This record gives sequence, structure tokens and C-alpha cells, in this order.
Amino acid sequence: MNKDSALYQSVRGLYFGLKNLPNNTKFAMNTHSIKKFKDINKGEACFIIGNGPSMTVQDLDMIYKLGVKSFACNKIYLIFPKTEWRPDYFFSSDDKIVKDIHDTGISPDRCFYPLKYKSTIKKGNFYNSLEFNWKQEGKFSYDMHRGLYGAGTVTSEMIQAAYYMGFTKVYIIGVDFSYNMKNVDSKNQTFQSTGNNYFIKGYASEGQTLNLSSEEAMILGYQAARNAFESNNREIYNATRGGKLEVFERKNLDEVFNSLKNH
Repeated sequence: MNKDSALYQSVRGLYFGLKNLPNNTKFAMNTHSIKKFKDINKGEACFIIGNGPSMTVQDLDMIYKLGVKSFACNKIYLIFPKTEWRPDYFFSSDDKIVKDIHDTGISPDRCFYPLKYKSTIKKGNFYNSLEFNWKQEGKFSYDMHRGLYGAGTVTSEMIQAAYYMGFTKVYIIGVDFSYNMKNVDSKNQTFQSTGNNYFIKGYASEGQTLNLSSEEAMILGYQAARNAFESNNREIYNATRGGKLEVFERKNLDEVFNSLKNH
């Protein structure tokens, strides 16, 4: 049979489809809950919140008062005793953090984790982690049900999720993109925290070992996100107070709050 013929390609596709049916079926069963979030917030604005030292409880309180949707991640739940604000969507994809998550106080229906943690977390929404050469390029997924691309930071995954959910205006805050580190281990991709990289007291103790992400990979991921939003007439801004992330157009957070008050 001619390998370039349509018949050959059809038979070949059928063969590999049947061969991978068990894996594909398992994948579909584990990620089916993601589909309901497609365009669920179409046309809305949202905040994507990092845990950097520029964040404040007052900022969270303002988001709560405004009633604007928000994404947050990792150990953000440690700040809950100090604010009525709660994220609408919670993400975590860092193995050193996921293993410590037991009860976030957030409905599992609003929590999202990579599929590999399903046996650890049990309850929540699980997405596929798409593979790519993160050292050479940034990738952006428009289809969360298919999966999300990691880029060394869960912020990148939250941005892709926000796109899938239909948000057309995204404000990134608390992503300082500046880290105080010691005893960096490039081989094992870890570092020890100095304890002042986060706005939440007790988030990471002095000397605690954390995962080291590639700054270059994060920038590539952010650039892919910016291009995806801009090429599809959506808006994404960095409204972090200070910091060193310059991939996105800057917005003053207080001015953003004032503009949202008037809508």
C-alpha cells in the first residue's frame, strides 16, 4: 500500500486510535469536568493573583468589594483568616506545595491541579500537562480540556485557564518576578528561601527548599500569553505594584480599581 495514499493514512490513524483507546478513555474520564468551564466567564474581567511581597490584604479586600472574579494559587489560603476575599479559581502545580495541600477551604469544584496529582488530591478538577521544549519556546493552550502548558510558574497556567473561561481583560497582580534566594542548586533545580519572597507570613520558612524555575522559560511563557491575547482582541496587563516583570503593558493598580468601580 502506498504510504502517501489517503487510504494508508486513514488505516494508520485508525490503528493508533484503537491502540491508544484505553489511555484516551482514561484521559477523557479524568478531565471531563474541565469542559463545563469553557467560556463560563465570557467577556468579563479578572485578576490573576501571585503571592509576591507587593500584594496586600487591602488589595484582596478591594477585589472582594468590587466583586471581580479572581484566580489565586498555592498557599494563598494562609491569608484567609485576614480577609473575606476568596478566589473564584484556585490552582497549584508545584509538587513541593501540592503535597502539603489538605484543605484549602475552597470548594473542590473551583480547584485545579495537573492530572498527575489526582491520586494525591482526590477532589478537584484535573488538567493534562502538555509537553514541549520549554527551554526553546513558549507555548499557549487555547483549549484547557486538551491541557495546559507549564512555563515554570503556575501563573502561566492560570492565564491559559482564564482565556479558556472566556475572560477578555486580565490584570496580573502580585507577580513581582524578583526572588531572594540562597544555596541555589542548579543541578536539582532547587533553592533555599530567605523567607521574604511572599506577602503571607509563614508561606515559606527561612531556609526552606523550594523548586527553582527558569526565568527564561517563564518569560517565553508570558510572551506566548501576551501574543495569544493581543492576536485575539483580548487584553492582558501587569498591574503588580513594582516588580521586574516587563512582558505585559503596565497598569497602575489603584487606577484599575477606580475604573472597575465605575462599571
